[in-house]
This record gives sequence, C-alpha cells and structure tokens, in this order.
Amino acid sequence: MKKIFEKLINLLNRFMYGRYGLDKLSEFIYFIGLVFVLLSFGGRFRLTLISGIIFDTFAVYRCLSFDWQARREELALYLKMRNKLSVLLKYIRLKFTDRKHYRYCLCKSCDKILRVPAGKGKVMATCPVCGRKYKIKS
Repeated sequence: MKKIFEKLINLLNRFMYGRYGLDKLSEFIYFIGLVFVLLSFGGRFRLTLISGIIFDTFAVYRCLSFDWQARREELALYLKMRNKLSVLLKYIRLKFTDRKHYRYCLCKSCDKILRVPAGKGKVMATCPVCGRKYKIKS
C-alpha cells in the first residue's frame, strides 16, 4: 500500500513539474466558486451553480498553467488590491473606535494612516513614511 501511495505522489509531482501551482489568488477564486456552488444547492439557482463551476474551473486553470509570468502579474495585482482593502478597513475601524480622542486621515501618496489628537483645531501632521505634510482639522 505504501508503494502505491509513493507512486501516486511521484506521478503527481511529475505532472505538476513546470506548472504554476496553487497561490493565494487561486485559493480565493476557488473559495468564491465553492460559495456559489453551495448557495446553488438551496434552491433552483442554476446561474449560481454555473458561476461557481466557472470560478472553480478558472482556479484549476491557474494552478495548471505553464505561464508563470502572467500568473505572477495577476497575483501581484490581487495582493495590491487586497492590501489597499485591508488598509481601508483598518482606517474605518480606527476612525470609529478612537473617535473621541483622535482624528485619522490617509496619506495620499503612500496610503499610511495619520493620527492627530482631537479638539486641537487645525494641526500640521507629517507622514512618517514619505514626509508629506498635511493640515488636518481635529
């Protein structure tokens, strides 16, 4: 039994040689497809089932692709968008939780979050990353 398992692993390794493989974007696309497929089982939603199958097929296509450069560019774009979204969500959370004591704004050049004390009038804030200066009403 162990030899059969090793042969299968070896066969899979040879098949995947030179292919792109699984990355964060493929996992995300597969997860979205899985959600669509699971939603389609609740009723007569053929469109969600077809959409789920399309998403899952695209995720498998990305994993089996030989075009590393295109897949890396797609992954870089996805990670950039995901990072911007996480910064925006952090900004919204901080703005809400500390609203009595601090005012927050985003640096327009590097997307870092700037914090100034509340109730001090117009304050000059400097971004610690890029050095750009802002007048912020606190």
